[in-house]
Amino acid sequence: MPDTCHILISDGPDSDAFCEMTYLTVSLCKRLYPNSRATVLTDERTATNSPFDFDTLQIEPIPGEFTSNVERSRYLKTTMRQLVEGDFVFLDSDALPLKPFDEITTHGAPFAAALDRNRESPDPVSPQWIVPFYDELSWYYPLDHYYNSGVMFMADSLAMREFSENWHNNWRLLLTHYGVYQDQPSLNHTLQEFDIDAYELPLTCNAMVDASPYFSRGAKIVHYFLRGKDRQPDPISL
Repeated sequence: MPDTCHILISDGPDSDAFCEMTYLTVSLCKRLYPNSRATVLTDERTATNSPFDFDTLQIEPIPGEFTSNVERSRYLKTTMRQLVEGDFVFLDSDALPLKPFDEITTHGAPFAAALDRNRESPDPVSPQWIVPFYDELSWYYPLDHYYNSGVMFMADSLAMREFSENWHNNWRLLLTHYGVYQDQPSLNHTLQEFDIDAYELPLTCNAMVDASPYFSRGAKIVHYFLRGKDRQPDPISL
């Protein structure tokens, strides 16, 4: 019975769809695992704007330097291992659990995720766009693996909390010096830097349907992507 963790940063249902999306994802988790804990990390502004009641809403302060919603959500995502007690499965708001996904937690590794795929590269590959700042920072490239952060298992241990602290610091470094708000470049560098024993999840546990609709076959968790300036669901991936 996996506990889950979710991130919700939103200006409210009149501005974006994240409240509805997160509520749907959490509700599906609770349908599959009624006795599990689904922790939703958010901030005071979002909690005020959200029309939904979540069983476990955990309001956290976010430093004022992070002004955009994407920065604020990534702040919480890269610190969630420090903020939530116990092992958990993290699901992005655009990840829909349709079938039980116990295998995400039963492999014995401290971390688990599926290899990243997208519309431009349905096969796993280390992306080229990260090369310039990886080179400048003397970070190893190409990476042995490049994981997608939309569905992850994180064990609660001293080693994983230390890893999380460094993931957050590396994310802040990329954001401050290169304007990179995405969390996957820093996640994957930190995984390799710490030589984390990572378990590769099958596509059924993170079916990135934007990369290929065929990934939805037998999927336990369907992961559609958000695109565009307003960060709305992409009709093609749906």
